[in-house]
Amino acid sequence: MNDFMQKAGKSFGLFFRRARAVSDEAAEATGTRLQEMRLAAAIRRLQGERDQTIKQIGTKVYTLHTRGKVRNQDVVEDCRKVDSLSDQIRDLRGQIEGLERKRTGVDVALTDVADEALMADEAAAAAPAPAAPVAAAPAPAATPAEEKGEEPKGEEPTFSSQPTPTPASYDDEGEPASPKP
Repeated sequence: MNDFMQKAGKSFGLFFRRARAVSDEAAEATGTRLQEMRLAAAIRRLQGERDQTIKQIGTKVYTLHTRGKVRNQDVVEDCRKVDSLSDQIRDLRGQIEGLERKRTGVDVALTDVADEALMADEAAAAAPAPAAPVAAAPAPAATPAEEKGEEPKGEEPTFSSQPTPTPASYDDEGEPASPKP
């Protein structure tokens, strides 16, 4: 029986040493994999920043092209391609606007967000000084039913896409003026 206990003790010792070695290997592999994932995430972040910076450089170069300040022929050729694509986009938008106007009878202006940024840069350079704000017309007086929060009977409510004007006056700097006594 003593011999059996010694063999069992050796077997358990061997088993636990083996289990510890396997768990150490697994922990090392997990740590290595985690480190690889962190490095891969850092690479993706840096690639995103690089791509964003390249896009910003391209936008700046194209803006310089619109001002006639680009001389490199390869870059000028690429900018002309962008000009051509922009013209095609503008033509297609014009067709859409024409179809919308024909269908609804309302003028619709379609503008792409990316185009707005370029147009804003160009417009800022050529924009005249802003006009002084004009006071809005006073809102019509509320009916007794409206004052109580009720809808007038026998009439359908009307809705407008235009904002309801509010009475206000502004000083020369566009700030709300103080009420006059």
